[in-house]
Amino acid sequence: MHGYGPDTDFHRRLKIVADSPAAGVWINRYGYLSDSKLASVGQLFAKGGRGARIMNPQQVRTMLKQTIEIVG
Repeated sequence: MHGYGPDTDFHRRLKIVADSPAAGVWINRYGYLSDSKLASVGQLFAKGGRGARIMNPQQVRTMLKQTIEIVG
């Protein structure tokens, strides 16, 4: 999915993935991720299981940066 669009639309689309049996989600256009959108990612895909721990936007940024470095 992509990070472009209004916060409410992004959250709605992300929740569809979070509620599905998919193991995760690839987010394209991550330059469009606002603090609100990053909070949605943290809320719906927290480390340790979905929704197990709410991550703040800075924690999500760090997680995304580490993922980008690993994927290269």
